Amino acid sequence: MKFTDLLISPNVKRIYNNHFDNLRSSVPDCSLQYHTIDSKQVIVIKIHDKDHLSDLQDEYHTWYKQFQKDGLLEDVSITGVKENMNDGQGSTRYSTNSSHLSTYLTKIINSFDLDLYDYHQDLLHKFNKVSYYFRFMKYKSGGQHYPHYDSDYSDRRRVTKYSLVMYFNDCDDGELVFCKDSRENHHNSDWDRQCKEDEILLKIKPQKGLIVLFPHTLCHSVLPFTGEERNMVRGDLEFRNIWQESQK
Repeated sequence: MKFTDLLISPNVKRIYNNHFDNLRSSVPDCSLQYHTIDSKQVIVIKIHDKDHLSDLQDEYHTWYKQFQKDGLLEDVSITGVKENMNDGQGSTRYSTNSSHLSTYLTKIINSFDLDLYDYHQDLLHKFNKVSYYFRFMKYKSGGQHYPHYDSDYSDRRRVTKYSLVMYFNDCDDGELVFCKDSRENHHNSDWDRQCKEDEILLKIKPQKGLIVLFPHTLCHSVLPFTGEERNMVRGDLEFRNIWQESQK
């Protein structure tokens, strides 16, 4: 695999092609739920297979320790910007590539035959695979992330349209929430405060093996976490322009 073959954010610092290479090739036992917000789908997949969950959790801790040893962990503020640490501690993360985790998660999504499409500006995009690029994140007590939107990144053939979040442990709080988009202080830009309870449309509590898929354009946040550790990975779903392909 060549670096130029990867569709990644410019934030990635190091590529590890063997990342998560011990994952099982089989598709685990999973269940599926749908939620609708402003006509957009939030898809929640729960992995039930204990062996798969154990593998995922072990790999997460192994690689987090390795990146900590290599000095590649980054502190991220509550506004999601590394340079704004005066705003408060949000999470600690490392950015990397994993074709193995991409393949594993793509198999899970495809097992439900979801037919994920995205229509935008007269373009039709169809889900291709989970991006190789991942951000592994750890929230400590007090960590949170203000309401924000996620960003597309693309090349000529592919574009990311959905975000992916997967949790590696159970938490009593630090929920992922989707917020009313009042446009009071932004136009698809991050908020400068946490959302209020009456602005929350959907609340999802972190659970080990829970995978959440949602469009980048949905406003969302992480509520304040009060436990010891909130461990997760953030990824993206790649889409390809099928209308453009049909013209070739």
